[in-house]
Amino acid sequence: MPNFLPPEWNSISKYQLREPNYWLGKGIVVWFEQTKDQRLRSIAELGPITYTNRLAFLEKLEQVGIPVKENSKLEKARYTRFFTQKVDINKWDDMDELTQAMFDLYNSPEFTLLRNQVANILEGKISVPEIKKETSVTQDSSVNYKDYIQKAFRKWVELKAIPNTHYRVTARNLSFKIPLFDQYKERLGETREKWWWDNGPFLFWINYNEAEMYFVLEVGPIEADKRVQLMESLQEQGITFNKKGLTLDAKYTRIFSKTVANDGYYEEQLIDVFDTIYNDNRLQEILDKLRLMLDEF
Repeated sequence: MPNFLPPEWNSISKYQLREPNYWLGKGIVVWFEQTKDQRLRSIAELGPITYTNRLAFLEKLEQVGIPVKENSKLEKARYTRFFTQKVDINKWDDMDELTQAMFDLYNSPEFTLLRNQVANILEGKISVPEIKKETSVTQDSSVNYKDYIQKAFRKWVELKAIPNTHYRVTARNLSFKIPLFDQYKERLGETREKWWWDNGPFLFWINYNEAEMYFVLEVGPIEADKRVQLMESLQEQGITFNKKGLTLDAKYTRIFSKTVANDGYYEEQLIDVFDTIYNDNRLQEILDKLRLMLDEF
């Protein structure tokens, strides 16, 4: 489990530990972990330093707006998590994506503020700004295009009544599924290797950059015989794709793709882009055919 101590917090070493084997041998630790819903989470925890120093630290956390449970202030208490934050992960086997996600968590506005707050507490400075539970995004030069796109996508899936367990948002991709895909998953099973975050037969994913979005509906690496049967049925329905998709060793086959330019970064403009992509006539025809095919499996 990746863990570290931010350099701003090195002065925690002046506090004696009641349990010398605690993590890095320091009184505070931050680590990354995979959550049950397949997201990446960062956690900051105060460990078992001597009670007087521990209580004083927790009270200072409260003074700067960080909530602390009352039972954490008891002398018997040892471990108190005082910060956590999560980000979406699409592909857990993609080291570049995982590295970027850890980088994003570390440099997020919330954790950057926390690093400064804790550093000030450790240095005896109490007058520091409060943590904001949410960071508002306004359209100015201080926020990059990724923030606008991610915020608009979250609004769009909310409008589509897609639950948060059915989509992911990362610095590189957006992805989501619809109930129809879960129905196919019940019949055809999970993929024969880890694929994105859902391991189902179908997934929508979007690569995005400053200028455009590239939208894909893809068939994943389900069990080979079932996959060939599925691809043959798609072909019979007139759905076109690369002929390699019909082979037993095929794993990934795109059955729809479209690139749409970003005309601006206001939320309404970006939501229009997502609607334009999803409401594409050819895509909707494919989805209608998938609904008709479902009883074959």
